[in-house]
Amino acid sequence: MPNPPAPSERYLSPAEVAEMLGLTTRSVYTHVAEGRLPASRLSRKMLRIAESDVHAFVAARRIGATA
Repeated sequence: MPNPPAPSERYLSPAEVAEMLGLTTRSVYTHVAEGRLPASRLSRKMLRIAESDVHAFVAARRIGATA
């Protein structure tokens, strides 16, 4: 379970996350639906993802040597 975000946490839309990671928006929604990427549903049509959760998502999928 992710930690509660800090009050100054930046929240991103699925489209912003998709652009940031070079994915499609649909892929971002799939990661959220399958529980790999935490998100907050603020209303029926509004989903937001904490920037720190995006960074943790990428870090968890890192392959290769570690520094």
